[in-house]
Amino acid sequence: MTEFLVESPDNLLVFKLASIAHVRTQGNGSGADIAASTYHGTLKYTSFQAEWLLEEIALSQEITPLVEKDWIYLSLESVQIPKELTMYVGWTGKAASTKHLVTKIKKMKNKAYEAFLEASEKAVTDILQGMRTGRVNLFLDGIRDNREALAAIGVAAGVDIETPKLNALAMEAEKLAGAGKLSGAGGGDCGIVFIPKGVDVNSLFNQWSYLDITPLDLAIYDRESYSE
Repeated sequence: MTEFLVESPDNLLVFKLASIAHVRTQGNGSGADIAASTYHGTLKYTSFQAEWLLEEIALSQEITPLVEKDWIYLSLESVQIPKELTMYVGWTGKAASTKHLVTKIKKMKNKAYEAFLEASEKAVTDILQGMRTGRVNLFLDGIRDNREALAAIGVAAGVDIETPKLNALAMEAEKLAGAGKLSGAGGGDCGIVFIPKGVDVNSLFNQWSYLDITPLDLAIYDRESYSE
């Protein structure tokens, strides 16, 4: 991508172009995976809102003005997971359709949905506050509350957002004074857990293996400390 450019493109430009291509192809999506791929480290991310972007694409004669304009819902901020914790990722062995899950949830406009939004907002606020202040317990409480909110909205919508494997993945982390939750839209795919450093995680991986959950050799990428 950068071979014929004098300078490397700005991260925001790459993110916007990729998001436009993604939304035009899939029709929805938060863009969180694109943000994670474009930027390094951990991000506080607020989606551009796919419906808004689709409308802007339809109204745009050219792509340049769309890329250059302010995407009013979008926000990106670098944050740090408390240094006392280590993140691990488990693959449940089952792929999930983000589009299908998102569509089902969006059809809900009732008290359960409103309760989910309220609980999720509080959980995310606690997670961010824990990250910004280094308060491990607040961060872990937020992860747990977010998992419970996602599981509850799945039950209310009749959608298996937190599958039995994803639930078990998180519960095993709880046994080690950690916390876990599904990643992405849920329904399968991967889950993430946060465990205090210094804790022997062999029991976690052994139980995951028993449950047919595969630990993935993944870590948060920090571009500034990475060297080829």
